[in-house]
Amino acid sequence: MEKKDKIIIGVLIIVILALVACLAIIVAGNGNLLKGEAGVEEGMQVYDFDSAFTMVVKDDAKFLKSWETTPVSIIKTYYNKDDNYLIYLSESDYFANNLEIFSTLVNDTGKFEKIDDMGLNIVKVIDKSEKVDVGGSEKYFTYRIGLVDGNKFIVLYGDDLDSLKDMANSIKINGRQ
Repeated sequence: MEKKDKIIIGVLIIVILALVACLAIIVAGNGNLLKGEAGVEEGMQVYDFDSAFTMVVKDDAKFLKSWETTPVSIIKTYYNKDDNYLIYLSESDYFANNLEIFSTLVNDTGKFEKIDDMGLNIVKVIDKSEKVDVGGSEKYFTYRIGLVDGNKFIVLYGDDLDSLKDMANSIKINGRQ
């Protein structure tokens, strides 16, 4: 074998090893080739809630949407009957950046138990009569997670706390990270 052939074979081996290393970094590093959209796991999707915020939900999620206007806000609710949770969105300058609004709403009644969890405003609903409208009927949910960002007040209602926390942690307001 000539010296020229040995050099070509050596270069090809280096190129192949570099390609294998790059592929390993892509697959193991961020996993986006194995997941759908940037970091969204298989079977999940990023759902746009009327351009107010996005949140990761199941890819087959269906929402019954309702809305109302009050003198101080616009209120939208999105109920997912199949997975049994409700998303509440209120937009108003009345509570812009008021991080205490959720605590104020639930602490005054004694019907809720606060759950401390890494900065999320989570309460367990103790009073079974604390029901919310889900499009023509009322339903009791065990947990509520409240978030305030700018003029948006978002509350997630559900019975599966782990799923609610995952959803709350995936919320992105108006394209913010």
